Amino acid sequence: MGILSSIIQNGDNWYNRATFCLDAGDYQEAILYYKRAVWNNPQDVDAWVYMGLAFYKIGNLMEAINCFNHTIALDPGCVHAIYNKATVLAELGELEEAIKLYEEVLKLDPSYYTAELNKNKALKLLNQDK
Repeated sequence: MGILSSIIQNGDNWYNRATFCLDAGDYQEAILYYKRAVWNNPQDVDAWVYMGLAFYKIGNLMEAINCFNHTIALDPGCVHAIYNKATVLAELGELEEAIKLYEEVLKLDPSYYTAELNKNKALKLLNQDK
């Protein structure tokens, strides 16, 4: 029995199984387990955020945004959800909205270095478009 099979069969909950799959790069499998995790606990902010990341990794940006929105509805101060939503929006070309969200992240956590970096990249791109 492989390590993945062993952990999945012996795992104590869906969230742990999903996170193992996410870390292993098995994003489709991670999504299935995160869906089970949030079905069992719809208030699980971490499961919603990481499910959004898994959707992002497979290129399903709209579903990723839906997961991040759900997380933000549960926890409006979840910087990881706000940051990841901003990143997806920037990738979709929604630079103004992404910049606002990066600024929100920086208000909540001024030390979030990548939010500052990505905000500056988005500002540069926005200024190039004008």
